[in-house]
Amino acid sequence: CGVFLEGPAAAPDGTIYFTDVTGSHSDPRYIGDEPIEQPVLGVYRVDPDGSPHLLTADLGKPNGVALSPDEKTLYVASVGKSETAPLPEPVPTRSALEAITAYDLHEDGSLTFRKTLVDFMAPRGKPETNGPDGIDTDTSGNIWATQGNWKAVVVFDPDGNELGRIELPEGAANLEFGRGAEADWLYITGRTGLYRVRVKARGWHAAER
Repeated sequence: CGVFLEGPAAAPDGTIYFTDVTGSHSDPRYIGDEPIEQPVLGVYRVDPDGSPHLLTADLGKPNGVALSPDEKTLYVASVGKSETAPLPEPVPTRSALEAITAYDLHEDGSLTFRKTLVDFMAPRGKPETNGPDGIDTDTSGNIWATQGNWKAVVVFDPDGNELGRIELPEGAANLEFGRGAEADWLYITGRTGLYRVRVKARGWHAAER
């Protein structure tokens, strides 16, 4: 691992979860016709002693990651195959390639696929977006996700139901809640600007558990 890291999400014990994809979004090996040479596009865990572990590589092109407040679920955003370069073969993928996927997180740090939480390809069977990008969770367990084509931050409950949106004047790339007294402020990176919005929720951070 170590080509182009996305995420990360940290657990209270210092464990870090992240994804490793190929190049940046402007790299033709990611969005063009040139085949991707990286053999594994995976979700990884780094233990407090610094040792890395591949957890899964079945999401096509994984992107942002987030932990649930009870630390029993790892959410992974994936951007799949739409308008992107061919995946290495053979790469097993879930049916929803533009999705937020929920994995059961076990005490030994391993993952088990639970469900496709939000399928960005439904209902037409083809993506109407370019998939989710950055994701984060609040103290109620809701998932906050950026999506460039929607020009919005979209909020989902732990069952994948949409709760609301924060509209932006441009595509959103990533997001992060503030810390401490500012945990109800959401910081959003757009394609050209940085935004700050006060919300009726508080971001969850492992260090503040």
